Amino acid sequence: MKYLVTGVTGFIGSHFAKKIHLDGGQVIGVVRNLSSKKDTQKLPPNITYIDVESDFTDFFSKHMDLDAIIHFATDYGRQDDNLSRLMESNVIFPLKILEANNKINKIPFLNMDTYFGKISQYGYLQNYTFSKEILRKILKEHFCLSGITIINIVLEHVYGPFDSPGKFTERLLLDLTNGKDSIDLTLGEQKRDFVYIDDVVSALQTILASEEILRKKQFEEVSIGTGLSLSIREFVERAKELSKSNAILNFGKIPYRKNELMDSVAEIDFLKSQGWNPKYSIDLGLKDYLEKMKTSDSK
Repeated sequence: MKYLVTGVTGFIGSHFAKKIHLDGGQVIGVVRNLSSKKDTQKLPPNITYIDVESDFTDFFSKHMDLDAIIHFATDYGRQDDNLSRLMESNVIFPLKILEANNKINKIPFLNMDTYFGKISQYGYLQNYTFSKEILRKILKEHFCLSGITIINIVLEHVYGPFDSPGKFTERLLLDLTNGKDSIDLTLGEQKRDFVYIDDVVSALQTILASEEILRKKQFEEVSIGTGLSLSIREFVERAKELSKSNAILNFGKIPYRKNELMDSVAEIDFLKSQGWNPKYSIDLGLKDYLEKMKTSDSK
């Protein structure tokens, strides 16, 4: 199997690329600066790269044997509220790839979407959610009509090792394992479908192996999660216990966000119909997460 992968140096993209490499597949990663090796050092050496500024029409004409495009790249806009920059990263960039793909060979396109879109005016990363909504609408109402298989993947709360320190679960486990005395939190009544990164990658592989969905030249939406939701409070308390931390958990210290999403869970009937089921319970996921953090620290 041969895939073009955007966001290959990111959290989910890098885990996906490593697994494809282990399974004997080929990944061509789209990166921002081909001259910089910093972000690609932890990836398998046989991955090849293409710059984001490349001529994708020329690229697709030379790679007619691609099986799919997997679009992981995203800009959360955490540093500022620059909407134009977000639109360039989250809308214009994937559209350039899609337009070039549409001219040449109409390869299936998998777009990573967010569960944040389930509620309007969610008081968190609003510009990011807005940009993802615009891309989703364009994919559904334009490109699927041109004969490209579009699979919109709604990711639930993905967690696992080597995520950005700004993400909730990575920050939480770093605080718990680095001896922080106390951690401020909301009441933690919000329920999330916490899905471990290895399960996300195996779900994506299941989708990519499914002729049932890939042969449909239309827009399809698939959710990836466990099909179960757990309160943030329960998740945090379990992480504290497994990490053997003595930190005081200050639940209620931080107010809820505006229009807080209080429950989110994936509908995974399609994945189950393809023989997929999550392998990682919360305990198994957290234990593997913590072990890999220790291994990384020891290097």
